[in-house]
Amino acid sequence: MDAALARRSGRMVLAGVVLGAASGVAYVLIVAPFGLAPLLRGATAGALIAGGIGAIEVFGVASAIGRRMRRLPFAAFIAVKT
Repeated sequence: MDAALARRSGRMVLAGVVLGAASGVAYVLIVAPFGLAPLLRGATAGALIAGGIGAIEVFGVASAIGRRMRRLPFAAFIAVKT
């Protein structure tokens, strides 16, 4: 992976983390009682989930495991990714 692609991939993961945090805050505002602690928990959970999924999608595809997974039949590929 060249440097430009790595920077772009890193920015995509960072954008996912920010959007995940925002969706976690939005969920807390809709469902949970108001307060700073629930908002921080929602933002943290959203950021961790989105960051993890984004990192796997962006960096895992370029790895040796990602190349092997792409050779699987579609149903097996979806089952493994899930």
